[in-house]
Amino acid sequence: MSCPATGIRDFPIQNSVNVTQTLNDSIYEPSSLEIQWAKQGTVPTFQRNFFSEGIYSSGTQTTTLRFRGTKYNLQTAQLVEPQHKGLVLLADKESVNGEIVLVFESPTALTEKYLFLCIPLLNKSATGYSPYLEGIRQDRLSGRPVGLDDVIPSSKEYISYSTCLRLVEQNKSTPVQAAVLVFWRGLPYPTSQLRDVCRKMKMTPPLNAPPSLETLVQGLIPKSETTLFLISSEEVYKRYLRSSELPSSSSRSTDTGTRTDSTDSYKCVPLKPDETVKDNRILIDTDKGVPLSQVLKEKQEEQGEGKITPGMVERMIAAILGTAIGIFVLSVIAYIFSRVTSETTDTSFPWFMGKVKDLVPMVFVSMVVGIIGFLIGFFTSTT
Repeated sequence: MSCPATGIRDFPIQNSVNVTQTLNDSIYEPSSLEIQWAKQGTVPTFQRNFFSEGIYSSGTQTTTLRFRGTKYNLQTAQLVEPQHKGLVLLADKESVNGEIVLVFESPTALTEKYLFLCIPLLNKSATGYSPYLEGIRQDRLSGRPVGLDDVIPSSKEYISYSTCLRLVEQNKSTPVQAAVLVFWRGLPYPTSQLRDVCRKMKMTPPLNAPPSLETLVQGLIPKSETTLFLISSEEVYKRYLRSSELPSSSSRSTDTGTRTDSTDSYKCVPLKPDETVKDNRILIDTDKGVPLSQVLKEKQEEQGEGKITPGMVERMIAAILGTAIGIFVLSVIAYIFSRVTSETTDTSFPWFMGKVKDLVPMVFVSMVVGIIGFLIGFFTSTT
């Protein structure tokens, strides 16, 4: 078996048609894409140009998506040189300085076994930049958990196409179908900051630019021809490409009720209405905040001062019982000593031992009740 003689058989593809909003609107179809993003409360790590996501992740969460009714699991996420420069807007074409490629695989797909999610990076300024990439560049988070959803452009518009590639396993070549989704508006991220990320990830060569795409999946051949598939006219563009948009409601965190995050990932910032509230907007400077872990530690220390804990009660009961038992034992020893050293043969109790003798039953019962109460309190506090 082999890929069809016609159609797209490459990744990526080339395009010589000017991309415009009007052109993409003409090939629009409703979105069938849903994504659940894994989150992490620590600075993202990496191995070469691969982010520690998917098979490289040490966490328990994983990013998954559903496309055209098929569920896919994230395998890898990598930063590479531009792959789909021809599919961004004409005005942004020359500003593309890199691309993030997410590789998904489905164990149950009947047709498209793989799905590649591609995000071109643009050398453009913006009011804010991806917290995920900035976390790597600055080696710290901005105060909240991050995930790969932080590299998705805010417009969430994408172009999709299907391609046929060859998978070589044990010297056997098998054709496999793959879906490719390209967020054609791109993610603004200045080249100067991208260079800092590349230096952090120690990419070579060169150190200041994303590397070429070496592999998508082990054994998968991304190119079937020497020359990549070229879209040369609007007719071909409309024949092979489709435009859609990822709804905000279809992009959410993996955890739907609970999430485990590090308290170091959050900051507590005092809210002063006279200073921070202006024109019905809250202005917060997170650089001046205090880590939540420090606030919790100080609060625990304050609560610990002057507070009676179960452990303190147990120690008090043990001290009382020890004192009572000690008095009783000393009284018995004193009586025995007085009998041994006495020159008389009188076997009656001395006056103080007479009192002790009368108290023995009550002391014994009190000791038993106290010990039982102590044991109950001890095992209750440890469970």
